[in-house]
Amino acid sequence: MTACRPSGERPSASFTVQVTRVTAQRGLASEGAEALLASVIDQQLITYLMDAHAIEEQTLGLLRRARRTTERDELRELYDENLARAEDHRQLLEDRLRAHGAKSSALKDAAIRLGALNWSLIFQEQPVTPGKATALVFALAHLKIAGYELLKRVAARAADEATVAMAEQVLADERAGVARLSGSFDQAVEASLEVSKAPRYAVGQLRRTLAIGEGKPAPLRPV
Repeated sequence: MTACRPSGERPSASFTVQVTRVTAQRGLASEGAEALLASVIDQQLITYLMDAHAIEEQTLGLLRRARRTTERDELRELYDENLARAEDHRQLLEDRLRAHGAKSSALKDAAIRLGALNWSLIFQEQPVTPGKATALVFALAHLKIAGYELLKRVAARAADEATVAMAEQVLADERAGVARLSGSFDQAVEASLEVSKAPRYAVGQLRRTLAIGEGKPAPLRPV
C-alpha cells in the first residue's frame, strides 16, 4: 500500500510539476476548442455574407428587367429606387467581405452556387408584365429580409458588431421598400393591361397572385 502523506507535509516537486502540466494541458485543450468554434462561426459568417451578395446580384438583374416592362414614370421610379438600394447593399456586403479577407473569386463562387435562383427563367413561358415583375421583386425582397435576419444572428455570435449594424440598416431599408412595393400593386396591374391588353380572366389571375403576395384572401375566379 502507498503511504499517505501526513497532513501539513508539502507535496514533492515532481507532484507539483505533474499537476501544473495537467492543468496547462486542460487549458490548452479548452483554448483550442474555443478557437475551433470561433473559426467555424467566422466561416459561416463569410458564407452568409457571400450568399447575401449573390442574392443582391440577382435582385439587380431582376430590377433592370422589371424597369423595361413599363413606360409608367411612377413604376420606373419605384424600380429605380430599388435598384439604387440594391447597389448600396451590394457595396456594403463587399466592404464587410473585404474586412474578413474574402477574395473576389469567392464572390463568383457564391454567385455560381446560387445560379439556380435565376428569376429570369420565370419570364420565359409568358410575356413579361409590370404586374409579374412587381410580384417577383416583392417576393425576392422578402427572401432578402429572411437572409439578412440570419446574417445578423450569425454576425452577433461572431461578435462582428459592424456586420450586425450593417444587417440592421439593410433590414430597415428592405422593409420600407416592401411597403412601397405593396402600395404599387394596383398601378402594376393597370400597367400590365396597357402593355399586353390582357383578357379579363388573365387580369383576374394577376390580381389573385398579387393578393396572395400581400397575404390577403384571394378573390374567387368567376365561373
